[in-house]
Amino acid sequence: GSMRRIALALTVLVPFALACDPQTENPSLDGPDLEDVEDTEPEPEPCVYPASTGLNAVGSIMPAVSWDPAMLGAGNATTFDLEQMHCDRQEQVSSIVFVLVTEWCPNCPSYVNYVNGQAAAMAANGAQIVFVDLQDRNYAPAPSSNAQAYIADKIGDGVGFRVGSADASAPVILNSNIWTGVPNAFVVRTSDMKVVASQETTQYMLDFGSITANIGLDDPTNP
Repeated sequence: GSMRRIALALTVLVPFALACDPQTENPSLDGPDLEDVEDTEPEPEPCVYPASTGLNAVGSIMPAVSWDPAMLGAGNATTFDLEQMHCDRQEQVSSIVFVLVTEWCPNCPSYVNYVNGQAAAMAANGAQIVFVDLQDRNYAPAPSSNAQAYIADKIGDGVGFRVGSADASAPVILNSNIWTGVPNAFVVRTSDMKVVASQETTQYMLDFGSITANIGLDDPTNP
């Protein structure tokens, strides 16, 4: 058996070891110094953002867009980068809720307030809210400074990033089919950057608390 072979091997090795002159170094028997042992931990695979064919509907992969600047808190300028959200922040941020408004939209203020009312539940579920100001009062792409002023006027400074379409690295949301009117919203799961829910698909207000709580499901709108 295997145990017997091990025992026999030891009986052969032990007399050999005893026969060696302890004063004589035998390089073939010397083990490597611990300092010389290379770390054999494999290098982590580099993060690759999922391939996207465009932002069109539920099931689409959100393209890798960033906003610079993006406004946070009391108008503090920072950046918001979807590649970073996918590659570095998945453990902290499980989903991103994009809320789409324009400055000429009569129903957007009430929708912003509705989202704000669910903000605590979304935060508890690891969701990040991003308010996107698509157009200013003249129907031109809005800068992030406008987004900050618009959202702060409705709900103050506490909740969500505020970004404008004019400061996006690409006009992905502005030119997408994910919205045909405002207010609007859609939810992206950060593990695969897939759109899992969209206000465009229903006449009823999205239940953001439930959606973000069930973000791992293929259909979090119907858990």
